Amino acid sequence: MLTANHHQVAHKAQVRDRPGLVECHIDVLLKNGSFEQFTDGNREADPENREDRMDDQSGEPLDEHTLSQQMSHLSTSRQPTISSTNVKDDIEAIPNYLSKKNKSFKDVIYRASSSSSLLKNKMKGLRRMVILMYKIMLIQIYHTLWSTYLKSGTGILKAKELPGVKVWPTEVKSLVMKQKANEDEACLACVNHYLRHLDDRMEHYRDELNRINGQLCVNTQTIETFVQQGLEARRLEMEHKVTLVHHDYNDRVLESEYLQQKPSKHQKQIARRLCQAKYKQETSKQEYNLLKTRISNYDRSKASGSHNELFDSIDDPTAREQQFYNRYRQVIQKSNDEMISLYLSSAEAQMQYYQKHFNDELKRIWEEQRTARITEKLTVAMLHLIEQRYNNISDRVKCVYDFRVHLLDLNLSI
Repeated sequence: MLTANHHQVAHKAQVRDRPGLVECHIDVLLKNGSFEQFTDGNREADPENREDRMDDQSGEPLDEHTLSQQMSHLSTSRQPTISSTNVKDDIEAIPNYLSKKNKSFKDVIYRASSSSSLLKNKMKGLRRMVILMYKIMLIQIYHTLWSTYLKSGTGILKAKELPGVKVWPTEVKSLVMKQKANEDEACLACVNHYLRHLDDRMEHYRDELNRINGQLCVNTQTIETFVQQGLEARRLEMEHKVTLVHHDYNDRVLESEYLQQKPSKHQKQIARRLCQAKYKQETSKQEYNLLKTRISNYDRSKASGSHNELFDSIDDPTAREQQFYNRYRQVIQKSNDEMISLYLSSAEAQMQYYQKHFNDELKRIWEEQRTARITEKLTVAMLHLIEQRYNNISDRVKCVYDFRVHLLDLNLSI
């Protein structure tokens, strides 16, 4: 049950059906140290707020693939884009941490060399060795992802799958959407093309690396560790994408198994209602947890003595000693704390609302089942599949937010 004070209800109602809105606001607040930029206009300008609404007001049931589209939107629109969409360009590019001007890169090369003369005479070869190691590791990461795409699109992602269940990920379909050929054939050709390119590049870079290794005597373990650390965020991103592919594939398999039970129109609506309610419940819960994490990071930042850019721009040391400075800073900090508290309270109310909504849906369905005609009652198999599907939805949403929290821990921008 909701426990919000009456004077906060109106504000919480505005954000209840906008997953991500509270976190979007708090993100601006924590970055800018001020609440003055929060306006109603920002809400309408955010396409995520419109996309994530789930037709509550219309009362119309969702079509068969709407929920899957919403789940896919959650992962693609809200997760950070670390890698380039063009795999080929991404592999050819040299990251900043491997540039000639990077001090850490220079230090690694120096430590890896066995002598100062080697460092002086073979510097170019050492740099090329490190870059080749980077490219090979990156290709391995990409190969895992695109191999998963291939298995999902050809229906062999799981050991036990329904014949004919093929799910091409959104990233693949977006690459062939302008082609007039059959989508399944176009996706298959696209993925095979990328995999062949990765295999060719891998063979080429390994041959070159072997030749350089034969000419140099260096501690490759030090270099490999350095390269792996620089690829950590990329590895996490690709692993996250692979996990989402598995969740999307599972969702389609469970949907197909449910339809094989030959459910009536009403039984299909029951499944959609529960999955929709579960999606909202889990999303609001994860939004709340993410907001708490961001606030915790903000509190730690305050405790570490970080400063407001407005005040740090004041060069006159005498102005810093004036009484208005301390007073104004206290007012700003108090206002920020109050706004953070308000948005956290709103997110909690949203979470509680959707938890109650999901519980009410379960209760309503069980009451309907007790009085329903025998032909409209859900079978044991149907109930089991519905439960599996909404649990998979919950796990997928959690996966998206866990990834975002992990990136926060790595001090990456969301």
